Amino acid sequence: AAPAVEGVVIATPHHLHTVGAEAAAAAGKHILLEKPMAPTLAECDRILAAAGAAGITLMPGHSSQFAPAY
Repeated sequence: AAPAVEGVVIATPHHLHTVGAEAAAAAGKHILLEKPMAPTLAECDRILAAAGAAGITLMPGHSSQFAPAY
C-alpha cells in the first residue's frame, strides 16, 4: 500500500501468483509476473481481469539468465 511503490515483481511459486497479483492490482501497483502466470487458465483469467479493472500494466516475465544465448 506504500504510495512510493509503483510496481512489484512477483516471483513466488506459481501456485501463489494469483493471490499476489490480485492484491497488487487492487493496490494499484504495476506487475512484472514471472511465468508461468498461474497453474490454470481460470487463474490466468482472474489475474488479467484484476489488472484490467485496476488499469495497471501487467507484464509476464521469462527469466533467461541460464539460456546459452545470454
